[in-house]
Amino acid sequence: MAKQIINRGSNANDGTGDSLRDGAEKLNDNFSEIYSVLGDGSNLLTTDIDFGSNKLLYSNVVATTTELNAIDAARYHGLVVHVHATGGLYYAHAGAWRKLLSDNSGSAIPSYTDSLDTVAYSGNYNDLNSRPAIPSILTDINIVDGSAGQVLSTDGVGNFTFRDVVATSIPFADVTGKPTTNAGYGITDSFTGRYEDLTNKPVLFDGAYASLTGSPTIPSDLNDLTDDNGLLFDGNYNSLNGRPTIPADLSEITDTTNLLFSRSYNDLTNKPTSFALLTTLQMGLGVEVDEFSNDTGLTDNSETALVTERAVKGYVDAAIPNDLTDLGITDGSVGQVLTTDGVGNFTFQAAGDTIGNFTLAASLIDTDDSSAISFVPPVIIRSDLTVENSLTVTNDLTVDGDISSNGTGSPEVFSATDIKLTASTRVEVSSSPFKFASFTDDERNNFTAENGDVIYNTTTSKFQGYAGGSWVDLH
Repeated sequence: MAKQIINRGSNANDGTGDSLRDGAEKLNDNFSEIYSVLGDGSNLLTTDIDFGSNKLLYSNVVATTTELNAIDAARYHGLVVHVHATGGLYYAHAGAWRKLLSDNSGSAIPSYTDSLDTVAYSGNYNDLNSRPAIPSILTDINIVDGSAGQVLSTDGVGNFTFRDVVATSIPFADVTGKPTTNAGYGITDSFTGRYEDLTNKPVLFDGAYASLTGSPTIPSDLNDLTDDNGLLFDGNYNSLNGRPTIPADLSEITDTTNLLFSRSYNDLTNKPTSFALLTTLQMGLGVEVDEFSNDTGLTDNSETALVTERAVKGYVDAAIPNDLTDLGITDGSVGQVLTTDGVGNFTFQAAGDTIGNFTLAASLIDTDDSSAISFVPPVIIRSDLTVENSLTVTNDLTVDGDISSNGTGSPEVFSATDIKLTASTRVEVSSSPFKFASFTDDERNNFTAENGDVIYNTTTSKFQGYAGGSWVDLH
């Protein structure tokens, strides 16, 4: 229907224009047509607007992306806006503005059909035009080759040079394959630490009196001794000179000087302890003896004292310790170890007690039944740690440095549940492409997707993202 014009007449209220009824009818007709095109006939913008074969021409442009972001993308879902500063088209989807691929040649294209090269759809690097050459060796990136055996080094500011390896700059702890014996280092005259390997060892005293040097001959019979003072006799009373008449009864004698005793040596008083009160004895070796010493410690070993067999044996037994208790070390319990405080005090302690630092003579620690070794307190390892089998961490694994994989093949990280990468700023892949998992349509539809998931669809050969509860192609 064409637009109806209300006839207002030539002059106000001259009666030449449309009547109020006719004018109202034209108004109603005009608005009905507008409400039919832009609404459902009664309400505006409640249904799709159908312009038929007619075109809707308008300029929908903003100057910058800042102005674009001021438009609520969630409210105007599907709106297309041109940003003059970037020369690109943006469309609103899932509450965000997304840029469309477009031709930015800056001039019109004759017989325009498709402004995009096929590489935008094939995903094949070889389909690119004017693609750069990929370096295959270091010389392709302007690094001058060195001599055989040299290593590539950097000065820390982007300059790389092949240099000779300087052995003194490598910490000894970082050297691998070190010998474990002195012979491995070419040392042939080192001391093993064992007493039996000592040379010119002193001959230890075997405890036999006969092994003593300068020992006097011990008389084996009284005939070997002299008795200048008549002290010794043959034990026969009849051999005594000037013997008195022996009384037949005790009543015949008195004992005013306490001469009688019980015939027990222990009952004697003032028993002599040496021969000091005797005159010197002349022995076969010509040595004057004024004392027979029974001192088991031989602390009174004067030149004129003759030690007895008991004294010699007592000294020998006391001088050579048979066990640790002879050295004044108190025995402990089964399983305890002998420890020292570093100033000469030795004590048996349980293996779990603090026993100080220790150094292993060999490179292997094992248990007698190959069971696990448990460390209760935290353990600090001050050098590299090599784990030849699996490493199981029950709680968190904290790493202050980098995590590197030096093995062959492609290392993988497995988890029975989701794997989350959390960083305070960003998660960055610095020197290689980031490859998304590939799925067919059927495979994609068989797992539970969440908003934000991204895959490569091998059925459609397109990247897809799960947004707003459905899969969408990423253009």
